[in-house]
Amino acid sequence: MCGAWWSGPNPDGTPQGFRLISVDKDRLESVYSDREGECSLYVSTPLANKLQSGRVPFQIEVLDFGQPAEVTATLEGRPVAVELAGKHSVWSTWKGNLDTAACDDGTAVLEVRSRAGEKSGVSHMQYLVVNGRAQPYHADQAMTLKMEIRKMRAVEEVLVNGRALVTIPADTNQETSLSFPLPAEALTKLTKVTVRAVENGKQRSNFNVGPVWLEYHGKKLYDLRFPSFGRQWLGEASPGHQLECDWYFAMP
Repeated sequence: MCGAWWSGPNPDGTPQGFRLISVDKDRLESVYSDREGECSLYVSTPLANKLQSGRVPFQIEVLDFGQPAEVTATLEGRPVAVELAGKHSVWSTWKGNLDTAACDDGTAVLEVRSRAGEKSGVSHMQYLVVNGRAQPYHADQAMTLKMEIRKMRAVEEVLVNGRALVTIPADTNQETSLSFPLPAEALTKLTKVTVRAVENGKQRSNFNVGPVWLEYHGKKLYDLRFPSFGRQWLGEASPGHQLECDWYFAMP
């Protein structure tokens, strides 16, 4: 088993944990669980690697080992209804709906607690929410945008909250680290950074970007949907490539 070395959630957004496999003759089932608590659990859907908005169904898996269990949930401190949806000999499945429409743009934390007899567990899933509910925000100093670039040939552009503020030089070498200052007035509570493959004649460069992060008051800020070492391929619309990619940064 491996996971702790990257110091964050798994690449699909789930908390670090383990997978339990149940084999019964020719039937095989498995469940993933957060490693915290004796009655451990985790939110199986939605994962943290997608933007959320509006009403979102969610599902929880609880390792209760056949005991009667209780599950409660809150979204940003507000209670969320949860109902038992299925029972396995080792775990149970619970479902509900998240109403993220009341959340401001930024991060929203779903906290789930479980109890089976004397054993309990707790799990947190942090989502990036975009509902068009921007909070007033004023950065008290400029920020630095940093990224690693590979195989760049043409000049490419970077947008910050829809404004083209940065260009990446052409012929950027392999494994090049770039740093760009961003003015405080360009930042919002949820700052969106877009790297776009610019059309050069009739072709686009195929290049690799990542990781991408912001530095503010000596801290590194990452998009919660991606592992801190995550890379994205941009360029021609071929398998595995995209013409642009967005990174969202929740400002402190």
